[in-house]
Amino acid sequence: MKKIAFAALFVGVASTGLMACGGDDDGGDITFADSGPGSDAGTGLACNPVTQQGCADGEKCSWLVVQEDPFLGRTDCVPDGTVAVGEACTEGTPGETTGFDDCAAGSLCIAATCKTICSIEPDSCAEGFACSLYTQTFSDDTNDNLGVCDTLCNPIAQDCALDTQGCYLSLFSGKATCANIAMGAEELRQSDTCLNDGSACFLNGCAEGFGAFLYAGDMMPRDCTAFCAPVDTYLDDPMGNGSGTLIGSPLGDADLGECRGARVDNTTGLQCRFFQNYFQDMNGNVLDYIPVEYGFCTPRTADTFGDCRFFSLEWFFVQYNDFIGGGGAPADYPDYITAKCNDRQGGCAAGCTSLAKEDELATTFCGKPANADSPACAAGARGAKIVRSVLARMLAERMIQAGMGAAKK
Repeated sequence: MKKIAFAALFVGVASTGLMACGGDDDGGDITFADSGPGSDAGTGLACNPVTQQGCADGEKCSWLVVQEDPFLGRTDCVPDGTVAVGEACTEGTPGETTGFDDCAAGSLCIAATCKTICSIEPDSCAEGFACSLYTQTFSDDTNDNLGVCDTLCNPIAQDCALDTQGCYLSLFSGKATCANIAMGAEELRQSDTCLNDGSACFLNGCAEGFGAFLYAGDMMPRDCTAFCAPVDTYLDDPMGNGSGTLIGSPLGDADLGECRGARVDNTTGLQCRFFQNYFQDMNGNVLDYIPVEYGFCTPRTADTFGDCRFFSLEWFFVQYNDFIGGGGAPADYPDYITAKCNDRQGGCAAGCTSLAKEDELATTFCGKPANADSPACAAGARGAKIVRSVLARMLAERMIQAGMGAAKK
């Protein structure tokens, strides 16, 4: 499974949501009491829950809960059930001969409903669904590649059919799915600490309409913040001196979802940022697979989150040109620009514009004869790509290693 390093990341689950882990790559992953040797489903496990291979007639490959405390479970062949996908189901009492549900082969009982068992990569769910991992389920698969199919949704519209569910976005897949709001998370809203396992948030560890994305300190669980519809927000700054006319709205789209009013408990000083270029993966790449329509509300603070009202991509290019022109090395630019940002009014902000708008601004800047041969524009605008990477990881505290998430049953 892929591992992703996220700037200011979080994530997790609860009564039927998703969970991701914070911490470094060596120690940040959630370990389960029942974890054991295993590899891809159907090879290291006793049977394959997705293909239903490896069991005798009258049996199904499913999840067997042996004991509750301490938790112990495994993927194994158990008696087949009769309840169809989408129908109400029942889970048996933990035990070697009883700890399985009554769902038909190929499905699993999650939140009292049979759901299709699936693989995360590749996602084996049908159109309109995405594969979600669940805690204490198929946790003997060390690749974390087994889950169930949950309904896709829009985290800004919060369009899940059931009142008990919220729409939660996974930064690992870029997909949002419906999940029950974690018990105890129903009232966790703007700036509240997410429901967590002590370090990692549950993906559904915030109230409906909120996700745990806000940095709260190294190795600390994230804070909840509202989803919003971002709008390209930047200074029209042809001289690159950090001054000019403000374009767009830092609050987000007023019709679709903005960072003010009752939806954020009337918290002031919030701005809507694009997910796709606020976070980055372990290779320093922006998350371009996350829909451009999705954003989240951040505080407007110079020391951590910056202020989109001062955002000027041209300013970053000019700083890069000055630094490289003065003998600096590209590898040293991140530290240089971080120091510049800390000294600058409003700080520096990431995720204020979409990737498409960044491309447009870079093309315009480098299209000017005076800039064409500058370090930021030379060699196929390689410098511009460096600037983009730095924008995604401007402050060190945004860099958090995260493992693949799981949904809590």
